[in-house]
Amino acid sequence: MMKSRLARGALVLALAAGSLWLASSSVPELQAQNGAPVDTFRVVKAYPHDAAAYTQGLIYREGFLFESTGRHGQSTLRRVRLETGEVVQEHRLDAAYFGEGLAEWNGQL
Repeated sequence: MMKSRLARGALVLALAAGSLWLASSSVPELQAQNGAPVDTFRVVKAYPHDAAAYTQGLIYREGFLFESTGRHGQSTLRRVRLETGEVVQEHRLDAAYFGEGLAEWNGQL
């Protein structure tokens, strides 16, 4: 559907805060000059992503990414195939609404 946009670039997706923690857990904790701990991370894989999508919320569930995008008058909720970046299902929000954030609650988005 949006292959031309997908071909323009790739976006590294953080699937969850836990995945960042796992990726950084093998790297020794650094200390800033003021003594405050500083975490680091390591990119372990990059996936294609629609560069025109302004991601506001992201959930990985049942083998797919569920992404809310926010642009005034163009916000969407999408189901995206992680490996290819293909948007397999999309719901456009009414122009009166701005798609900011995404949460799962009791099995619903």
